Amino acid sequence: MKQLLTILSIILITSTQAQNSFEKSWKKVEAFELEGKTKSANEIVATIYKKAKNKSNSNQLIKSLLYQSKFALVLQEDAELLVVQNLEKEISEALFPTSVILQSILADFKWQYLQQHRWQIYNRTKTTEIISADFRTWDLNTLFTSIHTDFKNSIINSVALQTLPISEFNYILIKGKETEHLRPTLYDLLAHRALAFFKTNESRITKPKERFHVDDDAYFSTSSEFIELNIATTDTIFSQYEVLKTYQKLECFHLQNENTAALVDTYINRLNFVKSNTINHQNSSELYTESLKETYTNLSKGNGYASVKAYYAKSIYDSATLEKKPEDRTLALSICNEIIMIYPKSEGFVIASNLKNTIFHKTIRLQNEEIIPVNKSSKILVNFQNIKQLHLAIYKVAYEHDFNQYNYRDRDSIIKQFFYTEQPIKEFTTQLPQKKDYFNHSTEIVLPELPSGRFLILATKDDTKSTTELFAYNYQTVSNLVCIESNYHEKKVLQVLDRTTGKPIENAKVHLDSKTKYTNSIGETTYYRKGYLNPIISYKEDELYLGRIHSNNYYRDPNDDSEKTRTQGFLFLDRSIYRPGQEVHFKGIIITRKDYNSSVVAKETFKIVVKDANYQEFKTFELTTNEYGSFSEKFKIPKDVLTGNFSITIESLKKGNSNNFNGGYTRFSVEEYKRPKFEVTFNPITESYIVNQNICVKGNVNALAGSNITDAEVTYRVVRKTQYSHWRYWSRYAHTEEQEITQGKITTDENGEFEINFNAVPDLTSIKEGLPIFNYEITADVTDINGETRSATTNVKVGYHSMNVAITTADKWNTTAENSISINTTNLNTEFVPATITVQVYKLQAPNNILRTRKWQAPDTPLLSEQEFKTVFPHEAYTDEDNIAKWKKGVLVFEETIDTQNKTTLELNKLDWKSGNYLILAKGKDAFNIIVEQEKRFLLKNSSDSYLADHNLFDFEILNTDTAKKDSFITVKLLTADHNLHVLTEAYFNNDIIYKESVLLNGNKTLRIPLTALNKGTINPSSSVLLQFSLARF
Repeated sequence: MKQLLTILSIILITSTQAQNSFEKSWKKVEAFELEGKTKSANEIVATIYKKAKNKSNSNQLIKSLLYQSKFALVLQEDAELLVVQNLEKEISEALFPTSVILQSILADFKWQYLQQHRWQIYNRTKTTEIISADFRTWDLNTLFTSIHTDFKNSIINSVALQTLPISEFNYILIKGKETEHLRPTLYDLLAHRALAFFKTNESRITKPKERFHVDDDAYFSTSSEFIELNIATTDTIFSQYEVLKTYQKLECFHLQNENTAALVDTYINRLNFVKSNTINHQNSSELYTESLKETYTNLSKGNGYASVKAYYAKSIYDSATLEKKPEDRTLALSICNEIIMIYPKSEGFVIASNLKNTIFHKTIRLQNEEIIPVNKSSKILVNFQNIKQLHLAIYKVAYEHDFNQYNYRDRDSIIKQFFYTEQPIKEFTTQLPQKKDYFNHSTEIVLPELPSGRFLILATKDDTKSTTELFAYNYQTVSNLVCIESNYHEKKVLQVLDRTTGKPIENAKVHLDSKTKYTNSIGETTYYRKGYLNPIISYKEDELYLGRIHSNNYYRDPNDDSEKTRTQGFLFLDRSIYRPGQEVHFKGIIITRKDYNSSVVAKETFKIVVKDANYQEFKTFELTTNEYGSFSEKFKIPKDVLTGNFSITIESLKKGNSNNFNGGYTRFSVEEYKRPKFEVTFNPITESYIVNQNICVKGNVNALAGSNITDAEVTYRVVRKTQYSHWRYWSRYAHTEEQEITQGKITTDENGEFEINFNAVPDLTSIKEGLPIFNYEITADVTDINGETRSATTNVKVGYHSMNVAITTADKWNTTAENSISINTTNLNTEFVPATITVQVYKLQAPNNILRTRKWQAPDTPLLSEQEFKTVFPHEAYTDEDNIAKWKKGVLVFEETIDTQNKTTLELNKLDWKSGNYLILAKGKDAFNIIVEQEKRFLLKNSSDSYLADHNLFDFEILNTDTAKKDSFITVKLLTADHNLHVLTEAYFNNDIIYKESVLLNGNKTLRIPLTALNKGTINPSSSVLLQFSLARF
């Protein structure tokens, strides 16, 4: 009700400069309304209405009707029907243009009612005819149709409406600020009101089978081209067809009367609508931008020209990226400056000014590691835009200090106050690298060495205390201590390590809950408690406060009650869909679990409840499990049952067992389905294609009885999706939205066969060098003369190339093992095609140092050169050298050319190659002379290696996988490229720790993990011992 009042008020909050004979009466109405005397005001409006009716004063008639409707909604319960009936009555009696104005008001009133009562209306069943005259009882389709008809009728007499200046109707309008020229006629006003509704995407409306789609690139064209389009469809209601037809009429009208301002406004609105609703998303931005450019180029310079060019500037700014057309942001700024200087009174001036503010918007964000070592150089990542310098101030704060505890509004003022009053322990100013391209960039700033403790890093534009512009902050903890928490049933174990070496720290003090404990020789201390731990750990002058921590090993919920018995039921059906009258056969099994051991629940009775589509019980059973914990039963579905989704649930009959019993649940569908009488199949795709070729896909429609289905209607649709080889680095940036290529109808011939022809149009936004594969999905819906419909789908893959090369090999090789490479060449639809393939194996160039994984992506504008960076951070990756996928090819160690018609496997045994990572490159040409290649990486190991290859920090291998159970121990070889690495090795079985040892690793070491502590009878081929390694290296 409140929203409906608002809608009417929008029309009524207008100038009260009525004609002189009505002025006194309207002033009384306003006075009574301000005093809250709605009834008295309504009585005067009734008098005005009669007077306006007698004098045929349409202006006053519309105004009085609006006021009467507004007051009725206040004075009467459920007055919506009365308002609609009064408006309908007046429309039937009124003359043009009063009738169409009221029709638009009526349509809008019902539309707002629909939006207010949407969920009530959604639940109503669609009817074939209007049962009641009360629009409040109508189903969604009926009400939506009525609104659509009212809006359409309000603008049907477009020629006459276009002759009526909007200035004649100011008495019922809120005049926008300097926007009257954009809606110069009554037709403009009513058409744009109708467009607001026509654009509605009401998803629950029943749509026709052949829906209208915004799928033509021509809808982006300039106004002069757009109005000439022949837009045809059978879907003329509930679709976007009405939107485009209305825009055509508006743009045609304003082209003829040469009203540039109104034309440009309508053109821009149409362009934005098409961009938002087109199903051809892949090139919509380019078409949008090209249309704007062509339009402003052909306009004479003026305010309209400025508006279109400003939108063009915004479009190229939004679509510009660092990888694609980065210069467009600079161009956009140049256009903004031109418009601001030359057209200060245009709408384009506002758009350009806002865009210029966006272009020059300053941003800053800091990212740092949560904990860094004591008195060691570290770095902070700065993401910034439009900032020349940054002042960093570092403050020592208490561990509990946290700005994030304050709400967003208070936080800024609190941080500023901190900045004004506190003194930093260190501060410095850094000049940031400048690109002048108006994109966000990142760089790394080296932080000074810091002592143990917690610090606040505050970034501002400069060091002036009076500054209020631009700040960001992050907290930094500095400590050489690392704490690892592990959970073992009823206890928690904290282990303290040295952050720089990984060595366990003995006699570290762990303070928790007013109690202090000390770590043992392997850095551990134990707590018997649940929930989060909030320890403070100290050792010598170093202290670490972790707040709420949990395990980075096997973390379980703090309220873990694994020791409790949990019972679970499972249900199985003989099918998922049944017809009324059929029998349902079901089977259940009950399993109980305690302390990670599972067993069946035998000889126990459970209640089985069957519920119908209305969620009402119609069948129950009490069934007892057999010795295997299972039960089975059947029941018959009544023939007259309401179809829909049914359910079966297992319930426990034990009192107080509900918390520990998770009853089984399953659903099935009951439908009046018919057995299919025919099937649709596609012929296999055996030919090779490339893009822009015509493709013919053949199919068959055959009756299950054996005959052919002739003259059946086949409705088909072809959709394209783009994909890339997963190993290609550019695949992450590729656009892969679906795109409909074509659709249509054909019929089967005398043999029940059909052909679907389409052109393999590529995605023009794809990266051609990446050899994309375009997957064309063809769907055929076939309807026979009896109305039965069956469907089938097939796929045709097409590219700029016609062949794929696949490499199959193990991820890990051994110099003494039998190693092989298999090559498979197929067309894009997986059919074998012979080819000549050259296979090369390269040793990859590994980094010269042990590197730890980068905590964030390398900055795009580094301040330090690579040499400077490596001097300060020798074990850090400068760019992406820690990513094996980016390692360059080194020495060629193997090359052979094969013909896959005769040979597909290469044997490489007893290799004398160096251990490390290798790249296999298979390369050949397809039938169209296009080079096609594939890559595959593998790791080569040598059992005699003393150190881990390629400067990798750590790896391990189990040497007796096949004989561990017989040997009663597991032999594990630990490997590192380091000469001094502390490794804590733990082994678990059923979450119980069975082995723990801390070793100092120099290259390699072999450990034996005994299994004698376990009940050997519980170890079976599916059992596993989990190995967990803890190490730290900074």
